[in-house]
Amino acid sequence: MRLYLRLKPKLLAFTSAPRLSQRDQDNVLAGMLLAGWGSRDETHGQRCISNGEMREVLLRAGDDFRSRTLWQLQTWARQTADASGSNNWRTLVPEFIREVWPLQKSTKTPKASAALLNLAFSDPNSFQTLAALVLPLLTRIDRGNHVVLHTVAANGKLSSQFPAEMLALMFAVLSDRATEWPYDAHQVLAQIAEADENLRLDARLIELNRRWNAR
Repeated sequence: MRLYLRLKPKLLAFTSAPRLSQRDQDNVLAGMLLAGWGSRDETHGQRCISNGEMREVLLRAGDDFRSRTLWQLQTWARQTADASGSNNWRTLVPEFIREVWPLQKSTKTPKASAALLNLAFSDPNSFQTLAALVLPLLTRIDRGNHVVLHTVAANGKLSSQFPAEMLALMFAVLSDRATEWPYDAHQVLAQIAEADENLRLDARLIELNRRWNAR
């Protein structure tokens, strides 16, 4: 821990420095900084990387780095569940979105929106909470942004159990042109309508179906 705290200033500064092989370095650096945010200094109980420090890193480091950080957070939340189903990183995900993720307009990008959606989709047990947290952070995405809607559509559980939340997310991110929608977006819309017949009269679902039919 002492070594990490001594390295911390250089790690924070490194996110804004020009780098070669940036993708590989971003993977490592995102993991190191996220690990620091998730750890606490035993001497005073404070995070090794504070909420404010992590937010500043995400703000200045760029779209790719922000997306890699969300991917790393999602991976750890999924992989570290113990036998009882509790998960330290899983419990930290809502706090990360609520307290750390920057709110500046420059961070509201298609790439980040796709990563935030995938993070919400990755944990059905926390989906309602995560959907509400990520919704204000989203913007329109297109087929070039990797969203796991095919997995959501194939499974069908999120759409059937949380149709209202799924509709809100879909309306926030789906393009005006259905030809740019991620694969299987239309199937998710069909699952929403099937799960809650009241939503069939919702103006948002009607508009999304109009876009699909006009493609």
